[in-house]
Amino acid sequence: MFFKTAKFLIFGLLILLAIFSLLSYLPPFKGFYKIRAVMSGSMEKSVPQGSLILNQWSEDKNFKIGDIITYRRPDVKDFFITHRIKAIEKDGLFYFFKTQGDQVPEPDKWRIGQPLIEGKVIFIIPLLGYLYVFVQSPPGFLFFIFLPAAWIIFEEIKNIR
Repeated sequence: MFFKTAKFLIFGLLILLAIFSLLSYLPPFKGFYKIRAVMSGSMEKSVPQGSLILNQWSEDKNFKIGDIITYRRPDVKDFFITHRIKAIEKDGLFYFFKTQGDQVPEPDKWRIGQPLIEGKVIFIIPLLGYLYVFVQSPPGFLFFIFLPAAWIIFEEIKNIR
């Protein structure tokens, strides 16, 4: 009974992760939704450390003070930050945002424009980010993909005999 329940829970978690992972690649969602794991504590309480978040792309004019956004850090390639908008500046046709983490005493040192913004956080699942990051690592791949596949193959061979 325990193994059936554990198998069901693991299978359910894997299906949930697969759906979230594939969501950002499907045609109506491609480019509009991104999945990220928040691994820092700078947004604690609003976005707990280890959360899995879903970002939705939006035009810069639709953001408002208080929105939580994920953006690419301007001085580091492929480093994403999820912080709250604290101020909005308009320069001609363009909007720029000052952000700050809820647990950080000072605002971020840069202004963020539309090209750096991945999207607004629309969904948060606490703790699932740890699993998401682990599954993407080589040990996680081994644990969640290779070992279950080997186990299923072994069980099928056993049933055939």
